[in-house]
Amino acid sequence: MYYLKMFKHGSHPDDLAPIKASARKPLKLTALPSTLAYGLEYILKLVLPQTCLLCGIRLNTQQEHPYLCVECTRACSKQPVAACQLCAEPFQAASAITHQCGQCTISPPPFIWLKTIGLHTDQLQHAIQRLKYAGQFQLAEALAHLLLERLQAEITEFNPHSIIPVPLHPYRLRSRGFNQSLLIARRLGAELNIPMDNRHLIRTRQTSSQTKLNLTQRHQNIHGAFSINAPLSPRRILLVDDVVTTTATCRECSKTLTQAGHQVAVIALSRASLQP
Repeated sequence: MYYLKMFKHGSHPDDLAPIKASARKPLKLTALPSTLAYGLEYILKLVLPQTCLLCGIRLNTQQEHPYLCVECTRACSKQPVAACQLCAEPFQAASAITHQCGQCTISPPPFIWLKTIGLHTDQLQHAIQRLKYAGQFQLAEALAHLLLERLQAEITEFNPHSIIPVPLHPYRLRSRGFNQSLLIARRLGAELNIPMDNRHLIRTRQTSSQTKLNLTQRHQNIHGAFSINAPLSPRRILLVDDVVTTTATCRECSKTLTQAGHQVAVIALSRASLQP
């Protein structure tokens, strides 16, 4: 069972976030002196060995990724043979030069670039589904770690002032209990020492699921679904999403932000495609 923060009167709906993820979540020992806390955490790891969240294999306590084994980490980072230089749309064949996809050529996106961990397949798809639908919240930390491992140089070069997760509509948020993009954004902000802002961009219209819609329908479905909640001086914003398929949601969020004077770059966990 998962326990959520109480929804306080006047609080922002995205404040709903898991407090207790599962029995395997590391104990919080912040009330103890730091030296003792680290010692106890080390002992707990020895007594209660960690296993990979995706395949269940026992993990080496000294390995770089705290929740995923080497094989699952590698599987989560599967890359296309080539991709659009703006939106990361996977191409079916390699190219001698980098170029844009048809959609970005005809309708340039309002964001500067979009980058992901890898293709929405295999273990990465499995990890995202377990985070979103099974509430395995430790995967938010694991996936944020993979994002930084792959994209920290690009993020540093962009030098964002703040990190904004793609917001959920309050109805969807109450139904699911948490915003997975917010969990990722919060972890990235903590690691990069960049403020995470979940108050500025809000979702004002409930939309139907994008899953079974084609490209045109997805853009129509999401049109006008976001707005600016409070004025903010122009800045560089790193937008965080979970899965990108047609870029419809990222484009609409970015358009809303750029119209307010901001520059936007997008990172997402995975890149899917409607192309066969």
